[in-house]
This record gives sequence, C-alpha cells and structure tokens, in this order.
Amino acid sequence: MTVKIGEIGKTIFIGTGDDLDLNDAPFTVISLKFTSPDGLTTFTRSNPPLISEVVAAPAVASPSLENVGILPANKYITYLTQAADFNAVGQWTVCSGYQDAAPSLFSGDDTTITVEEACD
Repeated sequence: MTVKIGEIGKTIFIGTGDDLDLNDAPFTVISLKFTSPDGLTTFTRSNPPLISEVVAAPAVASPSLENVGILPANKYITYLTQAADFNAVGQWTVCSGYQDAAPSLFSGDDTTITVEEACD
C-alpha cells in the first residue's frame, strides 16, 4: 500500500496475518502502531478513542488490493489517514493489535506501507 506525505482521508488496509483473527473474541480496543523508516518517529492510532471510521475491523472481505489481492473478513484493520501522520518518505512498519474484554492483548504480523513525497 502506498500513501503520500500529507494525504488525509485515504483508507489504508493493514493485514493482521493468520494469528490474529478479530472475530475470535469481541475486542474492546484495536490499535495500529506506525514506525518511521529510521525508527525515530512512532505514533499509535486506536479505536477507542478514535471514532470507528478512522480505525476499524471490517467483518467483510476487503476489495481487491494491488499486490495483495483480497484480505479475508476479520483479518485486517482499516485506517483513514489523518493530518500530519507521515513525515518521512520510505517504508513504514505497522504493527496491529487488539485487546479483548478478558483482558488479553494480541498482536498481528508487522507489515509495511510505502510513504512517498506529495506532488507539488
């Protein structure tokens, strides 16, 4: 997946891998931790406190994604980009996770997204 610096409102699809099924138990928190290519910048987005449209775990299969195909229902998290999310070009690492009511905390597979310069 590719996003440009400064893009707002773009939906990013983050696969959670086979070990993290968001349907196994009702979650109380889902989260995404983003780490910059140099490791110096990190930020986390989660639901709650963000509204569900910003960080969500759809119970339907994803649309067909370039270089990925279709992600199965409950095996990915969507994120709607916000202002000032990405400040560096390169491969950003994304770690997904969720917490259930037990509380138990689970982490998905790390994945990467490509951040490019915006057009002038």
